[in-house]
Amino acid sequence: MKYAVYVLSLKRALGLKVNHVLKIGITTNLDRRINYRGADEPYPIFKTWDKKIDVLHCTEYKYDEDTALMIEKALMDTIALSNNSYYNGKLCFHDFYEEAMLSGITELRKYTPKDAYKAVTDLKELEMKI
Repeated sequence: MKYAVYVLSLKRALGLKVNHVLKIGITTNLDRRINYRGADEPYPIFKTWDKKIDVLHCTEYKYDEDTALMIEKALMDTIALSNNSYYNGKLCFHDFYEEAMLSGITELRKYTPKDAYKAVTDLKELEMKI
């Protein structure tokens, strides 16, 4: 099975604690990942982030799972380092707590244009090297 690495911008209704986030992840099918409606998914992406979902970049489906996970971690670490984001002495991409347990979406970061640009440009550079 081949994997892709993606960068998403997710928006939801105002009034919630965080309404615009950056999501980096891996998948074997991004459309299915975003639109999944299974009974085992209490907080589907398309309902939780109901205002706008933008795919900022998605690589080709060409990586084995270990390589895709390595790229994902490298992107998250680079962004965490550039923002000096640490939790209990460890680098931490995630910078807020989401009360709803969003299946498969645990590593979210408050959206900033700077972080989004960095994630996309770094992913494109890694994609050319690997």
